[in-house]
Amino acid sequence: MTVNQKLYHIDYYNNRDLKAVRPDLNDLIQEKIHGIVVSDFLSTHEVGLILQGFRNLNDQELVHIQKDFDSYPISFAQFEQMLNAGKMSEANYLAMSSDFISGFLQRFGVDVFEKLNRVFGSFQNAPALHHAPVAGQPSVPFTFRELFAGEGCLKAHCENLFFHEFPGLLQRITQFGIAQHQLSFFIVLQKAGSGGELTLFDILWNEEQKRLGDDHIRLQNSTELAFDDAEKLHRQSLHLNAGSLLVFSGGKIWHRVEKVRSAPSRITLGGFLSFSENFKNLYAWS
Repeated sequence: MTVNQKLYHIDYYNNRDLKAVRPDLNDLIQEKIHGIVVSDFLSTHEVGLILQGFRNLNDQELVHIQKDFDSYPISFAQFEQMLNAGKMSEANYLAMSSDFISGFLQRFGVDVFEKLNRVFGSFQNAPALHHAPVAGQPSVPFTFRELFAGEGCLKAHCENLFFHEFPGLLQRITQFGIAQHQLSFFIVLQKAGSGGELTLFDILWNEEQKRLGDDHIRLQNSTELAFDDAEKLHRQSLHLNAGSLLVFSGGKIWHRVEKVRSAPSRITLGGFLSFSENFKNLYAWS
């Protein structure tokens, strides 16, 4: 049984090595590598400050996605769904985004967006990082996700899939960026007691693929595979510690976060990165 092949090229750095080596972001775009980990993106003290702020949120501020899965604040995809259902206006979303962005440092103690900007400034050929615009105004660049022991997980997906499932999301993304070359990123704030690892499957996105429920996929050649079948579907697992930042080709690589099996919960702060048409700008959204 093949459980954890090295399918993808993931480079690991600490902050000091990152500045010395200056990896090329074009290597991610051109798929020469598939991900970059910065193991000490946040210090232990910074992780503690952010977690304290997150724990101080009241229940009404949290978004209860499903059993054992909370997030904060509302995401781009959720906004699109609520907008179409008449439950939220664009003005309400922009006001929420403005409050989140302007109050983040005071509420969570660390300017994470600026730290991301500095990290990307260490890369060669990295454009400036911006908040993705909605109606010309900055939107939420990243969201908290907490997965609890029991059913807490993220089902198998890739970000390009969402553009087919949520056409309105694709329309908004293409107003400021290109749908291709989507990158995913997240910062680990709390590692799960057990489980909660990121699994990268040996499947790259193709428009003729179809996700069959949560557990199966039909490939472009009509082959059906079960995501739990490790003999037929090879995979690579990433176990990251608190404070680590991962940037990877989540637009194309099918992946999932495994169920958290034991406490503590898995808490991350993350989102997505889109390039402008001329690759001169990089937009963070979530």
